[in-house]
Amino acid sequence: MSLLSAKQRSDLNTSILNYLKPLVSQDCITNLQQELQIDELKDDGDLLTKKWNAIIRLQKKIIDLESQVDQLSKQSTNSSYLTSSNTNSDLVKLNWVPSKVKKTLNNESSVTCAAIHPSLPQLVNGCSDGSFTVWNVLDLAQPIDIIQAHTKTLNKLVISPDKLEFNNNNHVMVTCGSDLYVKVWDCSNYKLLRTLTGHEHVVSSVVFKEGSRYIFTCSRDTTIKIWDLTNGWCLKSFIGHSDWVRTLDLTASEYLLSGSNDQSIRLSHGDSGTGLGIMIGHNQVVEVVKFLPTLSNQYVDKMLTNLESVDQDSYDKLGYKYAVSGGRDDTIKIWLLPIPIIRPHNHPIPSSNPQGTLIKTLIGHKSWVKDLIIHPNGKFLISCSDDKSIKIWDLENGDCLRTLQNHHMGFVNSIAFAPPIFENPNDRKTHDQALINESMRCLFISGGTDQLVKVWE
Repeated sequence: MSLLSAKQRSDLNTSILNYLKPLVSQDCITNLQQELQIDELKDDGDLLTKKWNAIIRLQKKIIDLESQVDQLSKQSTNSSYLTSSNTNSDLVKLNWVPSKVKKTLNNESSVTCAAIHPSLPQLVNGCSDGSFTVWNVLDLAQPIDIIQAHTKTLNKLVISPDKLEFNNNNHVMVTCGSDLYVKVWDCSNYKLLRTLTGHEHVVSSVVFKEGSRYIFTCSRDTTIKIWDLTNGWCLKSFIGHSDWVRTLDLTASEYLLSGSNDQSIRLSHGDSGTGLGIMIGHNQVVEVVKFLPTLSNQYVDKMLTNLESVDQDSYDKLGYKYAVSGGRDDTIKIWLLPIPIIRPHNHPIPSSNPQGTLIKTLIGHKSWVKDLIIHPNGKFLISCSDDKSIKIWDLENGDCLRTLQNHHMGFVNSIAFAPPIFENPNDRKTHDQALINESMRCLFISGGTDQLVKVWE
């Protein structure tokens, strides 16, 4: 017995015949019409195909919703983990992660980048109109200053982790923009110290060489350049990518990571520019790359299936082991980096196998991944995306611990975590949880195309 009413049966039969009409002979249609008792075959506007496509869309939606339910279930469990992790009164700051917005800061244009001063209660954000805004974290009612730094979009700003002698033992900030310039600013008063010229297209990113006066920049002209900030000279320029170089990161020693529109991640020797390794796995532009600190190794090691085959001693000497990357394919990837050949009194060269190994792909964002930062405890990874969300990931298993959403009304372009303030700068590489906890600042910020900077607590 049919579950359909007489009208539903008639409509279905009509739709089937209309679908078959261009595929079979007229005699076949006439016979079927008689069998199904359809007096007149009216055009239904290709209803069967439309209904079938609607069913496919609904099935996809059901699968997506089931995936979201599963993810939210995991996050609920993981949130309990985050809460329980903070119950240790002695290490209350060590596992702190942002959960709600404390203050919203307004800007005149889209926020493209942001940074927190390494020792002072200040934060700085750059904007698409080329300006940057300085804020006092202790009094966020009004900005300290708004400076028009570039004539086009300000793409990246970084503050030196150390005080520099050439600037009267003060920190400096470096900005780079779509106007092809790199500019150096005194962080004590945010006055312009120097303008660096040499790139022939948009300057995308800049990174400091720790403990020195040198910076690395990358550009749409496909080059990476090394600069001496004391005199503004470009010391070296090299090409490793075939397309726009979007992002850079540098170890405390001499190794450089770069990501590009050519969808690859390149490991280089920073001082010489020698290519040492390559990671290929993204199927779209690579927006951000980061070395994972050695503190994170103990957690990521648990995702390796064959840890015994890894040459741990060599990685210890190099000062790196893993890296993370995010791209326009909506994914975050964790890589085991290749080991180069170290030669006494010579620059390292690539080994016979310069390919990095993909350890894990983190899936959860629904649009481009724009920025990544590593929590000071080394266990958590924080990401932001054009899907307007911020996610916190566990590097031990790749699970998403928490999703912060419905706060930014536009793409989230940049995130920053306040660096811990250690009494002894040599302690930056410490694995001592108590020391990290003591030195941590529970300050996290995000900026987006909604022209807002969010300060989280």
